[in-house]
Amino acid sequence: MALILSYLLIFLLALVVRLIYLTSIIGDPMFATPIVDSAVYLGVAESLARGDGFPPGPLRFGPLYPMLLGAAFKLTGGGTIPLHFIQVLFTSLTAPLLALAGKHVFNKQAGLLTGVLAGIYWPMVYFDGEFLIEPALLPIVAGLLIVLLAADRRPSNKIYMGAGLLMGIIGIARPNLLLLAPVWAVRLLIGKRPIAALLLIVGATLPIVPVTVRNMTAGDDFVLISSTGGINFYIGNNENATGRDSTFPGLFQWTFEKVQKIAEHEAGRSLRDSEVSRHYFQKGLEFARQKPGAFAMVTARKVIQTFSSYEMPNVKDPGFQRERSWFLGLPFWPGFGILFPLAVLGVIRVRGRQRTTLLLFALTTALSIVLFFVNGRYRLPMVPVLLLLGGAGLATVLELLRSRGKGISKKIRLLATFLIALVLVNLNPLGRLDDRSQLYFNVGWAAQKQGESQAAIEEYNQVARGSRWYPPALNNKAILFRDSDRLKEARAALLEATEIDSTYFEGWATLGSVLYREQDFGGAVRAYKKAVDLWPFRATWFVNLGLARRNTGDWGGALAEYDRALAQDGEFVKAMLHKGEILIALQRYGEAVSLFEETLRIAPAGSPEAKTARAALRGLESLPGPDTTED
Repeated sequence: MALILSYLLIFLLALVVRLIYLTSIIGDPMFATPIVDSAVYLGVAESLARGDGFPPGPLRFGPLYPMLLGAAFKLTGGGTIPLHFIQVLFTSLTAPLLALAGKHVFNKQAGLLTGVLAGIYWPMVYFDGEFLIEPALLPIVAGLLIVLLAADRRPSNKIYMGAGLLMGIIGIARPNLLLLAPVWAVRLLIGKRPIAALLLIVGATLPIVPVTVRNMTAGDDFVLISSTGGINFYIGNNENATGRDSTFPGLFQWTFEKVQKIAEHEAGRSLRDSEVSRHYFQKGLEFARQKPGAFAMVTARKVIQTFSSYEMPNVKDPGFQRERSWFLGLPFWPGFGILFPLAVLGVIRVRGRQRTTLLLFALTTALSIVLFFVNGRYRLPMVPVLLLLGGAGLATVLELLRSRGKGISKKIRLLATFLIALVLVNLNPLGRLDDRSQLYFNVGWAAQKQGESQAAIEEYNQVARGSRWYPPALNNKAILFRDSDRLKEARAALLEATEIDSTYFEGWATLGSVLYREQDFGGAVRAYKKAVDLWPFRATWFVNLGLARRNTGDWGGALAEYDRALAQDGEFVKAMLHKGEILIALQRYGEAVSLFEETLRIAPAGSPEAKTARAALRGLESLPGPDTTED
């Protein structure tokens, strides 16, 4: 009973710490308006709560977290505060679960220390406040560790099948972690337990099959879980890769649609989602084959980052966000820099199969990360193992302190080991990202999405001029200026952005929209032309270029731009309507009638586009009969 009470207190400790942290950041723009991945997951969760399901086509992310978030969304009715509360209720379970696992790793005291460490480990506290896959994954990882450690004590086929099932569940959240299943199966085969190995693989397969079937049904494409694995592999393994950021070569901010267009251009044909992933996986392998030295170097960088105290940012910087919280900014919260040395002590003290299990789990998880690219967020699933070892290490330290004068030589050896690990993990030879431009950009973007224009501009103004984020900051400021009719300021910002980076196609497109508003249609043509020459994959820009050409009197040129838009998207209703206007002006009435009838077939009934097409057809009917059929 006392032990159960201890686990409950550890859960409450973890929960209270997380709730206080959330209250400390509640006024942050990125709390009320999540960005990038968090915004995607929230959007999908809301769709699931409404009963609309996942986006069409194969999944581009593991489905488990959006499903969990969707259930929370349905339970609470939405809103970031209730969703955060439900999430930290769930993620706070990690601490008592690890306490339970830790009891079997070393002793009861080590288990309780593990739980306390998990409750106050600041990167976990931070990530538990983010709408991301990783924090919600940790209680399941802790559960898997409990099962694997139980199998060490009393191995059975049922336990290994349960372990496989948990591995499969983890895999449909983070597919790279599926590497655990074959590694454990090989371990069982080496231990001459083939039935257990088979059942583990069967268990891992069970959660994956419905996801694969859904992908085949929704997209007529064989995608095991998600279609971005090859893309992420290429991001971490290419000539320009640093191994620790998510920058796609040649793109400022990548999306699946953008990298798909590039892949299709390189392949010379349309590609399914699975083919896009395969295309980039092959490019990553080609880099490794053709430049083994560079590949070895970037891999070494990834290994160093995996075991560095620095929490490498991914979109948001945990260190930066920690500073923005009065609570998490307090200096006494333990981080990776103290956890890793404690874990090293734990490795020394833990014995038998438990040590093998924990080391194999940690190394397999690390490998699954290093294959792609490393940051604080992606290495989080490795932390529960380090917490278990760290709890054992901390228990060892307390034992040695209580032993007073006994075992001096042992104390010296352990102290030396601890200090060496402490120095190495905190060396950070790859350095920190001192330029906080992306962070200010992100805060500005969140404020912009909230409609807080002045606050957004103030954040964008803090982006350093030499940073690669400076032109996008100018672009976003220009959009705010444009939408508030401050066209002169918008134009000046965009001219500066495109002068700094003449390949910044989004800046050219925004400049085109500003010049169009100023009725400088010739300038708008030149700006939009530059945008589509640099990035000829956005149908909307061809329509805008067509509108600018039409206003210069170049009807033939406008018609050609609308055709280029429709070549990319054959059901782009606005392109069809604008093309129809030009056809009428050129007295090509028959083509116009066909086009407007096609528009009515595609546009939702009662939509403004459908009403415009119907009105145009009525106007064409009023023309003399022969003219309506002339080409």
